[in-house]
Amino acid sequence: MNKPIHENGGFIDKFISDAMMALFDHQGGTPQDKAIDAINAAMELRKTLDFYNIRRKRKAFVPINVGVGIHYGPVVMGTVGSMTE
Repeated sequence: MNKPIHENGGFIDKFISDAMMALFDHQGGTPQDKAIDAINAAMELRKTLDFYNIRRKRKAFVPINVGVGIHYGPVVMGTVGSMTE
């Protein structure tokens, strides 16, 4: 699932159990460009999953499904922690 994200200008920020968070920052692009990159990546993720499920079916495995959520807007990033003495 990494490839569709990277091919659409995104990067994976983190894996959270069975989820992942990806961010899209179209260098020099408009906010609309960034949203389009995220939507294109989501559609490619679905195509990748369809292909994967074809292989699962050939091996008599149950297909899997995923949900994709997209948030549009500014992001504030940084590390979270506390000062140590």
